Amino acid sequence: MTPYLAFLAVAACAVGLAWLAVWSRAALLPRLGALALCVLAVSVLAVAMADTLGRPKPTRLEAVRSPDVDVISHRIIEGVAIYLWLGIPDNQEPRAYMLPWDLDLAKALQKAMEEAQRGGTRLMARDLFEPSWDRSGPKFYALPVPKLPDKPTPPPPVILEQGA
Repeated sequence: MTPYLAFLAVAACAVGLAWLAVWSRAALLPRLGALALCVLAVSVLAVAMADTLGRPKPTRLEAVRSPDVDVISHRIIEGVAIYLWLGIPDNQEPRAYMLPWDLDLAKALQKAMEEAQRGGTRLMARDLFEPSWDRSGPKFYALPVPKLPDKPTPPPPVILEQGA
């Protein structure tokens, strides 16, 4: 669900509740309070959603799970978190994600990044969004070095015959 649809859904619920409160048979003060609460809720929701659009999303909150993703960039802040900028298949724009700090995961990410740079390939991640009891966590890996193109076949040999 896109952030705009989520905003519209929550705003529609708040407006519906305010409409029910306003048209109820309660006294005027509670009905005005419900209307003010609706306006406040929609305003706070709009500000909160605008604020979260630029922040990295924890991977455990991702609804659309993709098995293999392209790691475009990363930043490791020791003791805090591992920040990733990922290219998700079937999605044109990259997204920012955050993994909780884990020393072994940070070392695996650094090792895979060095391998990708040495081979001139891309860095990939597998099972990044999958909740699992497996303690090994997500796997970072460098794509294999692409095969060099085949050599062109040589032309057939020229046969020269000597006359007698």
